[in-house]
Amino acid sequence: MVFIIANIAVEESFGLVKAARILRECGIDSKKFSVNTFNNTIRIFIDDLEKAMCFQKIKGYTTLEIKSIFKCEKNEKTLSKLGLVKVFPVSMRVIGYVPIDDAVVLIQKTSRKGVYVATICRIRKVEIPLPPTACMFIANSEDDLKKVIFYSMLLSKLEKTIENQCSFSASTVNNH
Repeated sequence: MVFIIANIAVEESFGLVKAARILRECGIDSKKFSVNTFNNTIRIFIDDLEKAMCFQKIKGYTTLEIKSIFKCEKNEKTLSKLGLVKVFPVSMRVIGYVPIDDAVVLIQKTSRKGVYVATICRIRKVEIPLPPTACMFIANSEDDLKKVIFYSMLLSKLEKTIENQCSFSASTVNNH
């Protein structure tokens, strides 16, 4: 499942209440976002990627992260067959990355066996540790948001390919 985590620093003159109302009018459930009145920010979790276009209606500074959670019960060798470039293991959970377009999909282990998190990063070369902003997108215009949706679709295709390969590998092993 591909999802977007958005953080919007709302302009004070625009107002948090107005921003929250716009999000609800766009069909984003109020359970999917939280408002921080101290920092004048809104944090949003959405899995309907088209709703991200709604962010341009809010005056402020928007950053986005594009992520996916997928299962691969097989080991990392299965992921390597799909173009995973391994990185030297360090304290982070990063196991490698897959180059796509002008970015990379960073693959990280989770604490659950066989469950991984994929994050789109707009970098060409992965150097661990990554800078905190390497996987953030600034989305203050319609073109920026269209690019985010484009990357989200690429990640969705990669996710389906990975899950198909992992389930194929698992069924092949179980049948022999």
